Amino acid sequence: MKTSTPWSRRIATIGSVLLGLFVAPTAFATEAFELTPSDGPKMVSAEGLDTNKVKSLWLPDGTVLAIYGFAQDVGQSVVDVQSHELRLPFDIVVSFSLDQGLTWSAPMNISNSAALSSSLGITEQTGAPVLDESGYPDLAADPRAVAWPGDCDKPNAFNTGNNVLVTWGSKYCPSGEQRFVVYPELNGVTVPYS
Repeated sequence: MKTSTPWSRRIATIGSVLLGLFVAPTAFATEAFELTPSDGPKMVSAEGLDTNKVKSLWLPDGTVLAIYGFAQDVGQSVVDVQSHELRLPFDIVVSFSLDQGLTWSAPMNISNSAALSSSLGITEQTGAPVLDESGYPDLAADPRAVAWPGDCDKPNAFNTGNNVLVTWGSKYCPSGEQRFVVYPELNGVTVPYS
C-alpha cells in the first residue's frame, strides 16, 4: 500500500533540494553504500544533545534517511560561535529507517574528518591572537593555538529516486592555505574557515 507524504515533509524536502542546488558546500561524499536492515533507537538521537541540523529524505522505496552532524570525542573541543560554548566536533552521519521512523539504524559516518586537522585555532577567550610584524595574527607563534578538529556542519541532501547526494561544510580543508576568523566579541576565539 502506497502512502502519501504529508505536505510539511514535502515542503521540507523541496527546501533541502533548493538549498543544495544554490549553496556550494566545501566537502561531499562520493562513495556509494548499501542499506542493511537493522534495529535501532526509536529516535535518531535519544538525548538530542549530540546531534546537529537533522535533514530527512523519503526515498521512493519507503526508506527514510536522516542526515545530521553527530558529536565525536576526538580529544579536542571546538567553540560553537552561536552558543559561545565549547562542544565536541561533529562528523556527518546517515541513519535510515525502514518502518517510517519507528526504528533507526546505527549512524554511519560519511565525513570521517572530526579527528583530522588542517588548521590551527584558538578556543580560549583570553584576548586577541599574537600578531606578526605586519600586524596579521600569527597562530603558529601563539601558545594558545591548537590543531582545530575537522568539525563538519550543515548537511544538505537531495535525492533522485534512490540516488542520494549529501554535501556539508568542514573545517578540514587540506588543499591549500586555510584562513580563519578572529571573533573580538568572543575575546579572541579564532576559528578556521570551512
